[in-house]
This record gives sequence, structure tokens and C-alpha cells, in this order.
Amino acid sequence: MTEFSTLCWDPLEVPEIINPYAEHISDGIFRFVHSDWDLSIAQPRGTNYQDLRTTDYTSKTQVEFLEDFLDENKPHVLAAILGTTGSGKSHLVHWMRFNLPPNAHRLVIVVKKSGTSLKQIVLSIIDQLPEDEKKPFMDTFRSAGDGSISFNNQKHKILDDLSVAIRETNETLDGSIDEVSVVLTEFLPHLLQDPYMRSEHFTKDGTVIADLAHHIFSTSKSDHRPDDRRQFSVKDLPLGGRDFRAASNLAKEAIDFILMNVEHQEKAVNILNNHLDSAIARSLNFSGDVIEQLMVSLRRHLKQEDKELVLLVEEFARLQGIDRV
Repeated sequence: MTEFSTLCWDPLEVPEIINPYAEHISDGIFRFVHSDWDLSIAQPRGTNYQDLRTTDYTSKTQVEFLEDFLDENKPHVLAAILGTTGSGKSHLVHWMRFNLPPNAHRLVIVVKKSGTSLKQIVLSIIDQLPEDEKKPFMDTFRSAGDGSISFNNQKHKILDDLSVAIRETNETLDGSIDEVSVVLTEFLPHLLQDPYMRSEHFTKDGTVIADLAHHIFSTSKSDHRPDDRRQFSVKDLPLGGRDFRAASNLAKEAIDFILMNVEHQEKAVNILNNHLDSAIARSLNFSGDVIEQLMVSLRRHLKQEDKELVLLVEEFARLQGIDRV
């Protein structure tokens, strides 16, 4: 028996070589490994899926579910796939892709969990429009940059856009907003725009801002599969230590106010998160109004062509920034 003492492969390459994710294996292998299993189906109840009771679910085969999904008597169908990690959610989405091929009366758009970016997703939607309707959207799309902007500058752009979004809120506040929130909307832009805070805190690898830059501009790798929206938490705030000593006076004032108590910290996090969608849209240069116009234009075009639109989204976190239009 021969023993090998030298490793002849790079362990870091294993996720790329042996890729278990449904959207990254070939169609032939996907068909080979697929097996049918029954689905538990429930109609909506309340405002959260937690409102569903065990008795609300019925069992259907995948084929029965697909037939119900394509029922011509239904003008609109929305289905959410719920399950734990590894339960087959992505697999089901790609099985539906195989069984919903585009044809003369159907346009199918698939948003994968990885291997794409928000910018590429928007472009794929624009590409479905006729040439004469593409131009205004492409002009807006190109004005967001041609991809030559460095990753570091992409992060700074998001911070700029987040600061502007919060500052605009501060300028339009009325008397119904509590005093703490008023002060925070004034102070937070100072914190986000501080040069030291940017270089040593907000733009480091693994931060919310760095992850959002990847989300918007970079084609994600196969092992980057977001399960949820990227948002701030209290631990993402710069609170004290060297951050306080090296910051500008305006940033110090912001940190000092946030540090006063837990309520201030939680409200600061809420304000940051409530403005993330606006910041992402600004960075992409596609506001909610433009995204809405794009989808209306696409639906109008498909109606003229007597086509239906099937949008298969593997993970809604991949649409963060345009999913709440």
C-alpha cells in the first residue's frame, strides 16, 4: 500500500471542485440525482408563516404543485418555499426551471443564490425589453459605473449614499419623531463620513458595508450563498476604545451619544438598517421608482406579446435593495 506524505491539492479549492449546490451542477447531473418527494402546501394565513398551523398543510407531489402553479384560471401566483438549510429549497427551484421552459407564451427569469450580483440581476431584466424601451433604463444603469471603480471606492460610495439617505430623513423630520431619533439622524452621517472610522471600522473585510459592496457589484462565488438580508447590529457600531480617541470631534460626539444607553444603540441600528435599501438603490443608481417603471415596462411588453412572466427567486436576500419596491 502506497502512502502519500505530500498533499497534491489545495483544500481551499474543494468547494469549487466538489460543488453540491443545485445551481452549479450540470443539467445532466441534476436530472440524474433528482428524486421526487411530496411537498407540504399551505394557503396564506395571517401576516407571518409562523401563523400557519399543522392542520393547514396538505401533501402534494411536485407535479401537482407545478400544475397548480400554472393554473390558467389564476391571474397571479405567488409561492414561498420554506425549509431548513439543506432541505432542498434550491433544488426545487431548479426542478421548476427544468419543467418551466421558456416558450412562445412564457418568459422565465431565474435569480440564483450565487454566481450573480444585484447589478447583473437588474441588467438581465432590462435585456428582456425591446430595443426601443431599453435605452432609458440602460442609460440609468450605465451611469452607476462601468465596473471599473475599485472595490474600496465601492465601499466608500455605499457609505456616502447611506449618509445622504439619513441626512435627507433628518431634513424632512416632523414633530412626530422622538427626540433621540432626531439627534441620531443628525449625528450618524458624521460617524459614517469620518475618515478614520471608514478606514479602520466600516470598510474592513467582513463588515456590513464590505458585504453590501460584494452584493451590489461583484459576481458572487459558488460558496457565497446569503440566507438573509445583510444588516447592522449593535456589535457593528464603533463604540469606544481607539475608535473614540482617533475620531474627529463630530464623530466623537456621535459615539458619545450612542454610548449613553442601550436604547440609543438600538435606535442607531434601526436607523442605519431602515436606510440601507435607499443606499443600495443609490449606489446602483436605480431608485425604487425606476425599478417599478422597469417592471411595469416589462409586464406591458409581455402583455403585448401575449406572454406570462415566471420569476424564480432562489433567495430573496439576493434582491436586497430592490425587493421592497
